[in-house]
Amino acid sequence: MPIIRYKILTLCLLIPVLSFSQTLFTGILPDSLQADWQRAGAESFFGYPGYRIEVKDFGATGNGISDDTQAFINAILSLGGNAGVILIAEGDYLISSTLNIPSNVILKGEAAGKSNLLFNLGNQPIDCITMSGYAAGDFYPLQGAYDKNSSYVLSSQNVDFEAGNLIELRQENGSWNTQPATWADYSVGQMIRIQSVSSDTLFLETPLRIQYYASLHPEIRKIEPIQNTALECFSIKRIDNPTDGGGYNIGIHLAAACRILGVHSEKSNASHIHLNSCHSLRIEGCYFYDAFQFDGTATRGYGVTLSMHTGECLIQDNIFRKLRHAMSVKTGSNGNVIGYNYSIEPYRSELIHDFSGDISLHGHYAYANLFESNICQNIIIDHYWGPTGPANAFFRNRAELYGIIMTTPTGAASNGQIFCGNEITRNQLGYGQFTLTGAQHFSYGNNKLGLSVPPGTSDLSDTTWYLQNPIFWNLSYPLPSVGYPNALNTGSIPARERYLAGGELCICPDINTAIPENNSPKNRNYIQSIFLNNTVLNFQLNNRHEEVLNIKVYNILGQTLIKQKTKECILKISMPDKSRGTLYIIEVRGKDGRDIRKLKTIR
Repeated sequence: MPIIRYKILTLCLLIPVLSFSQTLFTGILPDSLQADWQRAGAESFFGYPGYRIEVKDFGATGNGISDDTQAFINAILSLGGNAGVILIAEGDYLISSTLNIPSNVILKGEAAGKSNLLFNLGNQPIDCITMSGYAAGDFYPLQGAYDKNSSYVLSSQNVDFEAGNLIELRQENGSWNTQPATWADYSVGQMIRIQSVSSDTLFLETPLRIQYYASLHPEIRKIEPIQNTALECFSIKRIDNPTDGGGYNIGIHLAAACRILGVHSEKSNASHIHLNSCHSLRIEGCYFYDAFQFDGTATRGYGVTLSMHTGECLIQDNIFRKLRHAMSVKTGSNGNVIGYNYSIEPYRSELIHDFSGDISLHGHYAYANLFESNICQNIIIDHYWGPTGPANAFFRNRAELYGIIMTTPTGAASNGQIFCGNEITRNQLGYGQFTLTGAQHFSYGNNKLGLSVPPGTSDLSDTTWYLQNPIFWNLSYPLPSVGYPNALNTGSIPARERYLAGGELCICPDINTAIPENNSPKNRNYIQSIFLNNTVLNFQLNNRHEEVLNIKVYNILGQTLIKQKTKECILKISMPDKSRGTLYIIEVRGKDGRDIRKLKTIR
């Protein structure tokens, strides 16, 4: 279990949500193809610290003329590494160098379009905002090979790994690597937390999503991620045009449990947001628009890009416009969910400017990602950088222009993809395609221009493959809105409706709807291990001084399921309920501290 060192639940989760008939994996998708998509973004549900400061108190003017860079830097430094919210009042803030946001800091404006960060970085190909952790050591080899769904690995060296550590697992590229590139070495890998350690055995919180071969020399390293960091409710606009290279509007590296909510990002050079080796981030309610260049070099013209083992991230309820690749997964990203996003006006530099995958799988073996109920123009799996990995799932998406297209490989193919419940709607010569290459795909209940693909599979009953509490769903009709049994091209999603309404495009959470930490007690490692066996919660507690420990267990809605006191070190508690995908928050308090853990159960 990871050690979560912050308040997790927010009151927004307590708002009643739309009641709908939710079905997860009712038998349409074979067990061998299912993944743990319900975990995506789970660690990003943390509250707002009680300590809050105003950037204008540190000299920021917000007049769009004076350079406010140092005011932002001083506000960050004033926190001294402690948790805090930096509030950005309404105004235009000119910034001339990269802002580095550390752990436990929330940068929060009044709203996108009110609090505006204008970056003029002197035409340098650098990021506007960065959030970056670091590797705590070298890679160490693992013993042997591991099947998909293995829940442990064996370390070949006695390294100081502990429960709760984030590790990066990788192996050499295999025979699939027909388009090698040095920046894509070791594409196959996974960001994963350690659940527990026993001698040389590391038990993993999440099973492996792909097979690891001894001949490809799997190895791991410990990561010290940036975490508990958030960017919320402001606009970013790059006003200088770098003459070469990249430069992301938001670059995130080796991060976990972070979020970006209600941000409007305009005119990026490279990706608007680029995630590299990240774990359990959430990007939601944002608007990404336009770029300086659309040639794809160094991700120029991209929206949100997931790269190099990034996993369990949730990209949900966003709007994308005029981008080369709005949503892209690459270099072994896996276990992510990209759901309920709206993308229009795809654009590339080449001829046929709109023939660009606004959902793009671009080679180098991204695998086991879920794309659910996005309304976009083109879904393209190409082989420019070789094949995509297996088990990427396209479930109930709508492609309104050229359709769903897999290009013809020149070497290894992108085999074993999943296509269920998708709609292809443009009935015009050259458009509305559903073209698959490769082999071993799973296809069921797709609607191409009113015809089911494969024929006779129009009885699709699965509603969602990851949603549990869709608090963003504010439409009057229930899920599912895309795919059978709905008529072709009739349903919608909230992101699309926001855009068509022409009002607020971003969704900004209210800072007062979250449970603040309010000078909470120190974090203590009271919980040595915890696991759920059927309906029994099993604790092993660190209670050498035999103090009275107060145990509380909450569900995802913030309801208290259990209250109990104990002086024991070994404890078993029967749970009142257990359902697939349920998230429990366990809190153990003693006389001088507390320990909070998150437990996700998947049967």
